[in-house]
Amino acid sequence: QSSFASDDANENDEDDNAWGKNYSDDDDGSVESFLSSCDSLVDISLAEEDDEEDVENCSGVKKLGSLVDDTRNKYLHAEYSSPKISMPPVTSTTNKSNPLGEPQRTLSSQRSMQSPDMSLGLSRPSIRKAKLFYKTHRPSRTKVFKASDTDFQKVQQSRSGTGYRLSIPGENEIEKYRLCGSYKHFDEFGVGVSLYFRQLILLFCVLFLCSLANINSIQSNSLFNPPKADGKISFLYGSVLGASRNDLSLRRQGSSDLFTCAILLLFTLMLNRFEKKNVEEIDVSQQTPKDYTVRIKNLPRCVTTKMLHDQFNKYGDIVLISIAVGNGDLLTTLRNLREINFKIDALHEKKTYMESRNRKPGTKLKTKIKELLLAEKKLSEKARRLSEKSFPPHTAFVTFNDESSQLHCLEDMSVGGEVQRLFLKFFALLGFCGNGKSVLKGKVLTVDVPNEESEIFYENLHVSYLRRLVGKATSYFFTGTLLALSFFILQSTMKKKDDSLMKTYLASFFVSAINGALPFTLKILTHVFEISLSYGDKQVSILMKLLISRCVNTAVLLYLVTDFYNYEDMFKKKTLHQIQGILLADCFTTPLVRIMNIPDKINRHLLSRFKTTQLEMNSIFKGTSWNLSERYTDMLKTLFVGLFYSTILPSSLLITATTMVVTYWVDKFCLFRIWARIPALDESLAKISRKMIVVCVWVHIIMARIFFANWPYATRSLHKSRCNIFWCSEPMENWTYDQRSVVTVYTNIGMLVFILIMVTFGWSNFYKVFRRTWCSNFSEVGGKTTNIQFRYLDGVTAYIPKIESRIYGTLIACTLNEVPIRYVPLRANVDRAELVNPEVMNLSSLHDLPWIKSDIERKQCFGICQFYPL
Repeated sequence: QSSFASDDANENDEDDNAWGKNYSDDDDGSVESFLSSCDSLVDISLAEEDDEEDVENCSGVKKLGSLVDDTRNKYLHAEYSSPKISMPPVTSTTNKSNPLGEPQRTLSSQRSMQSPDMSLGLSRPSIRKAKLFYKTHRPSRTKVFKASDTDFQKVQQSRSGTGYRLSIPGENEIEKYRLCGSYKHFDEFGVGVSLYFRQLILLFCVLFLCSLANINSIQSNSLFNPPKADGKISFLYGSVLGASRNDLSLRRQGSSDLFTCAILLLFTLMLNRFEKKNVEEIDVSQQTPKDYTVRIKNLPRCVTTKMLHDQFNKYGDIVLISIAVGNGDLLTTLRNLREINFKIDALHEKKTYMESRNRKPGTKLKTKIKELLLAEKKLSEKARRLSEKSFPPHTAFVTFNDESSQLHCLEDMSVGGEVQRLFLKFFALLGFCGNGKSVLKGKVLTVDVPNEESEIFYENLHVSYLRRLVGKATSYFFTGTLLALSFFILQSTMKKKDDSLMKTYLASFFVSAINGALPFTLKILTHVFEISLSYGDKQVSILMKLLISRCVNTAVLLYLVTDFYNYEDMFKKKTLHQIQGILLADCFTTPLVRIMNIPDKINRHLLSRFKTTQLEMNSIFKGTSWNLSERYTDMLKTLFVGLFYSTILPSSLLITATTMVVTYWVDKFCLFRIWARIPALDESLAKISRKMIVVCVWVHIIMARIFFANWPYATRSLHKSRCNIFWCSEPMENWTYDQRSVVTVYTNIGMLVFILIMVTFGWSNFYKVFRRTWCSNFSEVGGKTTNIQFRYLDGVTAYIPKIESRIYGTLIACTLNEVPIRYVPLRANVDRAELVNPEVMNLSSLHDLPWIKSDIERKQCFGICQFYPL
C-alpha cells in the first residue's frame, strides 16, 4: 500500500529498509522487490473494509474514545472546580503540570526555533493508524442523555430534538448513522444541510405531481410521434417529435401544462412558510453557541473583557466573552510558518534515519530542505515585522447562559438604523449619551446575531469591504469569460450536420463535462480572488456563480446556439436526444460518479505511499471534501433544465423527479459514509435556493409561451414568431385558435408572475434598506426559545478566535483565561491515543514568537477569551 505505511505490530528491518528506499536517489533496488516486501499491507483498504466490528474491536479506538469521554465529562458539571487553561508559554522540556498528561519533546532537528510537540507523530506513517483516524472522524452520533446522567438540563436537551447530536471525533459511545433513518437525523448536521435534504424530498413530491398532470399531454403527443423501424417505443415517446401546428390543443397540451404551472406557483407560495417552519423546528431540536451569543462590532480601541462584562451582565448570566483583533495577516503567517517547520522537521527526521542506516540522502531531499529553510526565514522575518504592529479590537462575542438573555440583549441594545446611529455618534462626540445602553467609551456598539462558531474566518475579519468587493468582481468576470468560451465551443459542435447517435450526444457530453469541471474551477477562482468573512459567505458566493454558470451552460446556451444556427431544426430528433441525454446524465451518471468516489480512492491507494508523516497521511483519510453550495446548484440546475424543456419534452418532469429521489439517497450515503465533516451552516443557502426556484418557475412560463407560439417545428414555410420575455407577435392568420388562446393565457400569467417577483424581491430589498437606514434589526431575530442553559450543553465549543491548518487542524489564536477544556476545540490524536494539548496548539506561544520573550507583549498581538464561572 505504501512505502511509509508500516504496521506497528510488524516494524521489522524489511520495513525499515523500504522506508529509506523511497528517499534515496542512488538506490538501485527494483520496484518489484520493494512491493513484494509490502504485500502484507496491500490488503488494508479503507474503501473496501467498512466493517464496524473491526473498529469496535480495536483497542486503540476504545482507548482514545474513553480518554476523550473521560476528559470532557470530567469537567461537564463542575466548572467551578475544573482545571482552567491559562496558556503559559510552552517550553521545549517536559511540562509536568500538563493538564492532559502529555509530555512535550524536542525534535531531533537542531534548528534555532524548535517547533512544539504537536502530537503529530514524525514517525513512519501507518495505514492502520490512518484507518483508525478515518473511523474516528467519520460522521457518527452520540446520545445527549446517557443512562449514567442525572442532570435535568441534559434531559431537556435530549427531549428537545432527536435525542442525539453529532459526535466529536474520538468519543467512545457513538452510533453509526443508519441509511434508512428518519430525515430528522440531518438536523444534527446543521440547518443548512437539513434544509437541503428536506427540499429534495419536497421537490420530488411536487415534480411527481407535475409529471402525473402531463400524462394527458404525453398521450396526445404520442399519436404523432414517428414509430421506430422495429416497432419499439422510442425514447422520445410523448415529445413534440413529428408535431404540426394543427396538433396543438388547448384542452390537451395546453391544459396539462397550465395545471403544471398552477402546481408550481402554489408550491412557490408555500415554500417560504415551509422554510420558516423547518428552520424553527431544527433550531429548537439542536442547540448551538449561536443561540446564546451576541456579536459586537465598532468596539473602542481600549476595550477589555471587564468593560464588556460590566456593559452586558445586566441582561443575564454571562459565560464567555471573546475579543478578536484584526491580526489576520499575522495569523496566516504564523500558520504557514508552523506548516513549513513541520515539513522541515519531517525531512530532517527522514535524513537522520537514512544516515543511521548508512544510506546517503539524495540530492532532491537536500534541495527540498534548503528551499523550505529559505521559505522559513522569509516567513519568520515577515512574522517579526507584523508582530511589531498594534492590532485594534475588531469583533467581540458575548455568550449568555440562556437564550432569553440573548433576546433581551438584542432588543435592548438595538439602536435602529444608520441614521439613528449617526445621531448617536454625533452626540457621543459631544459628550452626551456617555452612559447610553449601546454607547461604550464614545463608540456606538453594533450588536447582532453572529454566524455559527465553526464557520467564522477570524483571519479575514480585518479585510475592508472595498477589497472584498474587488475580489468578488474579479471572480465573476472570469466566470463570465468561461461561459463565453463554452458558448463558442458548443456553437461549433452544433454546426456539425451529422445526425449519427455519437454526434447527437456529443453536445450533451460536452455540457456534462463542463458542468463537472465548473465546481472545481469556480472554487479555485473563489479561493484565489475572493476574501470571505465566514464559511457560509464563501458557500453563498460559490452557489451564485455555480448556479448561474450551470443553468446558463446547460439550458440557455444550448437554446441560443441552436436558434443561432437553424431554428427549424431546434426540436428535431437530434436536439431532443441531446436534451434528454443531459437530464439522464444528471439522473444516473453524475450520482454514480459521486458515489464511486474515484479521486479519493486514488489519493488513498496511490498518493498515500508518498506521504512522509502520519499527519500527512491522515489528511488523505479525512474523507472527501464537498461543498453544500455545489449540492444546491446540482439540484437547482436539474430543476431548471427539466422545467425549461418540459413543454416539448413532458417526460423531463418524471426524469427530474427521479433525479431528486436518486440524489437524496446518494447524497445521504455520501454524507454518512464518504464525505468529510463541514462546519454547521445556517439557512442562507436555502433562502437563495427558494428564490431561484421561483425564477425557475417563471422561466418555465416564458419558455412554454415561446414553444407554443412556434409549435409547427417541422414546417419550414412559416417564419418563427418574434418572442421576448413578455410577449410573442405573429400575424394572427398563422396561428390556430388553440395556439392563439394558449399564447394569450401564458402571456398574462407570465406578466402576473413577473410583477409578483418584482414586488416580492423588490419590496424585500427595499424593506431591508429601509430597516437598515431607519429601523432596528431586532425583528430579524425570532423563533422559539428553550430553557436549556449553555453551561450544561453537551458537545459545543465557544467563540474562540482560531485559524484552520491543513496539517494541524485547528490552531488557537487568542489567550485563554480560565476557559474549561470542554469549550476548546480539541483534536484527538490517533497516533498516541490521547488528546492534543491545547497549549501547544496556540499561536501565542513562545515557539511561534521566540523574539518576544515577554508574555504580556505576546498577548497584545492576539485576542482573548475569558470564562466566568458561577
